[in-house]
Amino acid sequence: QISSAQGMMGKEAIKEELAQKNALIIEAAKSQSFGLKEDLYAQNAILVAEFHPLIDGPAKIAEYYTTIFSRQPLSDYTRETIEILELESRVIETGLFRKVLREGQVLRGKYMNDWIKGEDGLTLRGEAFGYLHKVEDPSPLVVQAIKEEAPPLLPKEGLSIPWELNAYNAWGESLV
Repeated sequence: QISSAQGMMGKEAIKEELAQKNALIIEAAKSQSFGLKEDLYAQNAILVAEFHPLIDGPAKIAEYYTTIFSRQPLSDYTRETIEILELESRVIETGLFRKVLREGQVLRGKYMNDWIKGEDGLTLRGEAFGYLHKVEDPSPLVVQAIKEEAPPLLPKEGLSIPWELNAYNAWGESLV
């Protein structure tokens, strides 16, 4: 379902581009190669990952995913876009994911991506995800170095969390 505030890029073009980018995200996770998806991120990108404070910037996002990928070899990973909200300069994508680790553990969750529209297509400005169930042992999902090097509480000069991610985070906390 696509809700459109302006209809600037065209609904079908957005759906097609998001499908391509989600396929790339899945392939990066399955092949344990962050490099496959690193070009998706804006220079001021942020990540709100469950069990972590705000992860600020592409370098820290790369550190997070490189560590998590090495700990979570996947036998299957699917993402399903549930809603696409098209705004004048952004596209907000929400969806569900399912990861099956090679040892058999299944992780189900929700995600939200905040994409910036540009001449070259969509760029990932903000990413958030959480699990739809209790994770008995979250330690493999925690990157301790990231937690210890958390940025100061916002507002931080030049950075603000989009209201959509704050709302999504609050919604996620109410579900888990």
